[in-house]
Amino acid sequence: MCYRHYNFALDFLSKLCLSEKFSDVSFKCGEQSIPAHKTILAASSPFFENELFSEANKEKTEFHFDCKPEIFEYVLRYIYTDLLSNLCLNEKFSDVHFKCGDHSVPAHKTILAASSPFFEDALLSEENKEKTEINLDCKPEVFEYVLRYIYTGKMNVEDLSDNDVIGLFTLIQKMQLPRLLNAVTKRMNTIEMSVENVGLMYEPAVETKSNI
Repeated sequence: MCYRHYNFALDFLSKLCLSEKFSDVSFKCGEQSIPAHKTILAASSPFFENELFSEANKEKTEFHFDCKPEIFEYVLRYIYTDLLSNLCLNEKFSDVHFKCGDHSVPAHKTILAASSPFFEDALLSEENKEKTEINLDCKPEVFEYVLRYIYTGKMNVEDLSDNDVIGLFTLIQKMQLPRLLNAVTKRMNTIEMSVENVGLMYEPAVETKSNI
């Protein structure tokens, strides 16, 4: 069974679009300054990739556009609602990696931080904002399922073994993703519990903050 949560991706994208929160670039259109996010824009077109990440421009945080602000805002709304799934598990423009055993999973801080309070603290707090690698005690395919949910709003829990579903259940509780938790709980209800898999529910999925 494939659970779809399209509203999740749209909900948190709407928080990002035209929001100062997590923004790392602004565009001046006349007197108005419009906040945006480099990773999302650069992934949307070669134009923005060159403007934002070329050697000459990569340190710039403000750009001037000769257009009406409402026109540029319209473009941003289109970009933010059309693009997100293309970034999932993509090394391009990634600025953080999650280590799951020997496997390194790429991601994008702005997108994850907007998805839950856990990621906001783990990636953008004063203590952690310079870190580019986080260790997770889980199978890479389990964490990749979480990322697919965040980036696309889709989740097929039937592809996972019972033990992986339990690992996923533990992980998303820590990551504070309540909508995904509801979907996984339905799958959990089909699992015949044993001493072994109950124990899996209490294994730590994320290393302590001092190690993040």
